[in-house]
Amino acid sequence: GGVGMNPLKGDPSERRLATVGAPLIIWLNGMPGSGKTTVAKLLSNRYPQSTVVDPEVIGVRMLAEKGIDVDYQYLAEWQIETCRAIELAARSASLVIVPMTLYDPAVRHSIAELIRQLRKQYCEVELVAELSQLRSRVIARGSAVNWCLESIPRFSEFPDLDVPMVNNEDSRDIADTVREAA
Repeated sequence: GGVGMNPLKGDPSERRLATVGAPLIIWLNGMPGSGKTTVAKLLSNRYPQSTVVDPEVIGVRMLAEKGIDVDYQYLAEWQIETCRAIELAARSASLVIVPMTLYDPAVRHSIAELIRQLRKQYCEVELVAELSQLRSRVIARGSAVNWCLESIPRFSEFPDLDVPMVNNEDSRDIADTVREAA
């Protein structure tokens, strides 16, 4: 969780973050199709002083530039570039939202350590959904279908993430979970 502060305090209808020293970075984790991008857009709309950083864009660009085909999450260069993008975004936003599946605990730990070095508040939330929902959402999305469907079992090979979990089908507001976690 965070550092003992509640960065999303106050009346939720005000839709603004409390001013608390360091910006808050929220990493939305979860299997493909769990709603990370959708929740990122909802949070971004709810909090105007927020921004979304998409590490996948960094990874795809990096692979294209290098002419390689590997899982970029394991590249130290990608991890560092992702954290640089987060740091840059945090200079002008009080909330940085990062929707990205990180299934390997070693990669998650490495990213979390790099972010903590930025001296920003950090919160990771795992979005969950039923397997049938994940599959139908991935197929309906139509992009990278095979990779996403193949990634679902890979995500479940690793132990529980030990972070707050939210089923984005619940009526409960994601901001409440983030508020509790931070």
